[in-house]
Amino acid sequence: MAFMKPQYVREDFHVIETRHEGCVAIPADVFGTVERAAHEYGVSVDSVELVVGKFWCQLSAPGYLDCTDWDGPHDTLDDARAALADLWDCDPDTGDDDSEDAS
Repeated sequence: MAFMKPQYVREDFHVIETRHEGCVAIPADVFGTVERAAHEYGVSVDSVELVVGKFWCQLSAPGYLDCTDWDGPHDTLDDARAALADLWDCDPDTGDDDSEDAS
């Protein structure tokens, strides 16, 4: 049984290009506006993109703060599930490790 469980959402995200952290994706409701997201990250408004209506995925430990970065945007839930499985070599439903041979 995996510690980290797959999470999938379809919601708006701010994608923020930073100097030190690279590209960061954060649910848009965290900051509310592109201007606020830019201010919080100390970047220009031009460095923030609002991505609307796409799917995002991550692994998260229920009851803990541990989680991976959000991955996306993906056009469909199936695309998000496939990306999570490929990125983390895990089952897209349970998060169980798929790297061991089933022999």
